[in-house]
Amino acid sequence: MNAKIPDGKTRLLFVEGSTDKEFFIQLGYYLKFTKKTPLHILEYEGKDNLEGFLSLVQTESNFKRITHIGIVRDTDFTGGTLQSIQAALQNANQENPDRKQYPVPNVAATFVGDDDLRVGIFIMPDTQNDGMLESLILRVLDNDAIMTCVEQYFDCAEATEITLKPEPLPKAMMRVYMAALYQGRIRTFIEGKNIDFETPASDRNKSYLSDIYKMTWWTWNHAVFNDVKAFLLQLTDNS
Repeated sequence: MNAKIPDGKTRLLFVEGSTDKEFFIQLGYYLKFTKKTPLHILEYEGKDNLEGFLSLVQTESNFKRITHIGIVRDTDFTGGTLQSIQAALQNANQENPDRKQYPVPNVAATFVGDDDLRVGIFIMPDTQNDGMLESLILRVLDNDAIMTCVEQYFDCAEATEITLKPEPLPKAMMRVYMAALYQGRIRTFIEGKNIDFETPASDRNKSYLSDIYKMTWWTWNHAVFNDVKAFLLQLTDNS
């Protein structure tokens, strides 16, 4: 795990993995963050590693300069996500009693603490419903005709006695969706953008979730992003 805090950074965002990191990088570009923004994104490489990662970050020499920390995690489909993150923060504080302590939020999407350090938690996809980053992206695609085909694909799979488990399903649905895009299409509809043209080769060559933000038809101007935008703006607000 890389917990290195670069010089000059005063705000940190902790995410589960590289896919989440790319999402926040691209959203940051949309929100017009620049290289001058003192925000650094670190991956803790899976929810089971969060507690150890939090403890490791506290031992970094530049941690004393950090004023804001945002923690992003997928929902536990079995419940108790917020409590799990709270416990990880509390245990890290106990592990490093001589280091600057993490404030522990009582609710998600709100930063707590003081001028020394403020901490906020965002639980994907929207702090309320079960899911993950892919669940959020799928909501953007609700009106896309391809999604009907994606749903039929999994209906067919289920009919062959394949059990569709809730936790990996959003990731699987995104993979099928991206595979369909690779073949090209004639019409694309996303809320806020209604474009009628054949898919350019530059779009057909994109096949990973991180590529979707680079599609010619992609938009960040969708209501499903309002909560995560608000969280990110709280993290980077200089007022």
